[in-house]
Amino acid sequence: MRLLPGVSGVTHAARSLMHAGPQDVFIGLTFPRYLSDTVALAQIARDQGCGVIALTDRPTSPMAPMADVALYCQTETSYRPNCETSVLALIEALTSAVSLRAPDPVQSARRTLQVLQPWLHGANGLARINAIDTASRTTDAAALNGARKKQKKAPR
Repeated sequence: MRLLPGVSGVTHAARSLMHAGPQDVFIGLTFPRYLSDTVALAQIARDQGCGVIALTDRPTSPMAPMADVALYCQTETSYRPNCETSVLALIEALTSAVSLRAPDPVQSARRTLQVLQPWLHGANGLARINAIDTASRTTDAAALNGARKKQKKAPR
């Protein structure tokens, strides 16, 4: 999995897509005040032969016609023009489905979450995930060292 937006922005994403092909899938999220950059990147992906999945709000979205699969989320509420709750639920469902089909679903889910965390819950959440990952590696290493010490103390 590669997340296209980065420090270099859309230019970097477009360059990355030039190396994509039929084995790749582009997932574009676009909602009212549809970003033309997302639509343009989807078109580049399509031209490269990638599959295109659109997460959007309605069939009249500019992403819908170019998508192989369009998944629609209601984002309009009576108190806000765009509410991301349904979008996040759909992303969670897709992440879970893909992760469960992966060879190592727990590791796959953790890597996916690490990539998406800053966009889902703010950048502060990423530090917490990394701390959990570091703590689990430390615990695993401590357990391994404890087992080695017991082996050394065994009578000869």
